Amino acid sequence: MPTDENTLTVIARDAKFKGELVLDQAAKIYGSVEGRIVSGGEVHIAEGALCKATVEARSVIVDGTVEGDVVARERLSLSGKARVKGDINAAAIIVAEGATYTGQCRVGPQAAKAGEEAEIEPKPRVTRLANMNGPVNNAAPATSTPTPSWLQSPKATPH
Repeated sequence: MPTDENTLTVIARDAKFKGELVLDQAAKIYGSVEGRIVSGGEVHIAEGALCKATVEARSVIVDGTVEGDVVARERLSLSGKARVKGDINAAAIIVAEGATYTGQCRVGPQAAKAGEEAEIEPKPRVTRLANMNGPVNNAAPATSTPTPSWLQSPKATPH
């Protein structure tokens, strides 16, 4: 069966889809989708649409709301009315003024490679030292380490 370059799957405004939607071509979502959307083409989440789903496509345009991760192998475009709550992996991203996004974001040629789940390493937690020069009473607790000389304040020299 030959594929038509102009094929477009439409989820109407009053439609509610639950499950996995797998497409070779483009899709435009006006209604609500819960689950997962995978497309070889472009997925457009229209204004007023709600997707509680993971969205994976060549290109993704968001004018509505997405609650789930977004993977765009070529480009992700968030309009001024877009609302995204989830992690983003995209080769390129366009964010219009007014768009809101909550989650982690990876952008670049390697970020959206299909089938590659890149692990994000947590950053080490930084602890603040109460007194950089050591304890005031000169009796260091048994568990403390001495302050390195390069962190100590300079000592006054007699002239």
